[in-house]
Amino acid sequence: MEADDGGDPLIEGTTIPVHMVAALARTQSIAEIVADFPSLTPEQAESAIEYAKAYPKRGRPYPARSLKRALAELADLGAFDDKAPTTEVVPRRIP
Repeated sequence: MEADDGGDPLIEGTTIPVHMVAALARTQSIAEIVADFPSLTPEQAESAIEYAKAYPKRGRPYPARSLKRALAELADLGAFDDKAPTTEVVPRRIP
């Protein structure tokens, strides 16, 4: 197990933190994780999850969704559609 500058263990041969993969596994399948991180094999992802169970991370947890999935969900909701606002937005005074 390699470690980054912060001391977090990395999956060997990558710069992907072990505990980040384990956090993603809370809401994503192994196949989804591997799709988000093509440099990972399913075996590496499963090993990272088992390692994180044996050695839990202390401190601030990683998010349960990858940035790629979160942005895709926002795009599906139309958050990035290039539509002009239907009404003009003007600043207002806050009392």
